[in-house]
Amino acid sequence: LAPGTTADAPDWNCIEGSYIDTDIDSGGSLDGWELEGSWNFYDDWAYLRGSYSEQSEDLDSILNDFELDILSIGVGGIWWLADTTALYGEVSYEDWSLELELFSSPDISEDDSGYRAAAGIRSVVWQGLELNAEAGMLDVGEIVDSEGFYRLGAIYTFGNGIGIGASYEEIDDFETWRATLRYAFR
Repeated sequence: LAPGTTADAPDWNCIEGSYIDTDIDSGGSLDGWELEGSWNFYDDWAYLRGSYSEQSEDLDSILNDFELDILSIGVGGIWWLADTTALYGEVSYEDWSLELELFSSPDISEDDSGYRAAAGIRSVVWQGLELNAEAGMLDVGEIVDSEGFYRLGAIYTFGNGIGIGASYEEIDDFETWRATLRYAFR
């Protein structure tokens, strides 16, 4: 069998829905949802990935509302270390939209695009339990200016392709937790 084709291998053919909660170091927090999918298109060696998220917070201070929407479209390569473990590298186009609604002033809106470059490892360590780690750089103009990031996560996939998981990500002043429901297909 080719690497990545066993039932216990990390699967790049999946759709995920997540509840996301982001704490901002300067104060406040956002929550919302994220939809993500990926598709392995070249014999378990390359994949496409896309995601879209919306987060917001209604505030009772000088800010009335805070919204952050993120679109990400990328391509990656997979390097198999074993049947159940793979390294990967990925580059993506990022489109971020940030909006602040103020009580007594004009709204502030910032739309910017940029890139994300990441490398990581995914490994099924025990009967459907996948652990993953990722690190990289993100540059989205004025919103996030050339910052490093990392993400740690785990997902448990049941025999029918449905999985549940959680992850933690830190980018500059943003700390994000995700609770994820995944459907993997081959």
